[in-house]
Amino acid sequence: MSFNAKQKLKIVFEGLSEKNSITDICDKYNISRQTFYDCKKQLQEGTLNTWNNKQVGRNSKNDVASLSEAEEKIKKLQEKQEQCEKQLKQANKEKAIEKLKKKHLQFQLTEDDIDPDVKTKNIEILKKSDFPLDINDGC
Repeated sequence: MSFNAKQKLKIVFEGLSEKNSITDICDKYNISRQTFYDCKKQLQEGTLNTWNNKQVGRNSKNDVASLSEAEEKIKKLQEKQEQCEKQLKQANKEKAIEKLKKKHLQFQLTEDDIDPDVKTKNIEILKKSDFPLDINDGC
């Protein structure tokens, strides 16, 4: 009688369990002991071959199968890095512009005030803002 892979696996697992003897399993499925051990050997060799070739489980997202695939992955990562650098540069420009606007506002609110009480009040408001009053803060 011929068994498919799933049936062979079931037979070998039954034979490996301590509930049944190999003789009982062979009688149940009408196979010789040699057939049972051949199936067991095939299972072991197939499993070792699979595990040695790392074909078990999902591949890591960083695994690559070929040199061309690795080169493509590197190219995509370099493009992503360039895009991130451009975004960072733009964000830094926007931050610098915002600082300049606040510095300009600070200047208008303090230097243009003739009334010392208004000037003091404006300086207090600016101190509570998220920008320092120090002119040498990197801007």
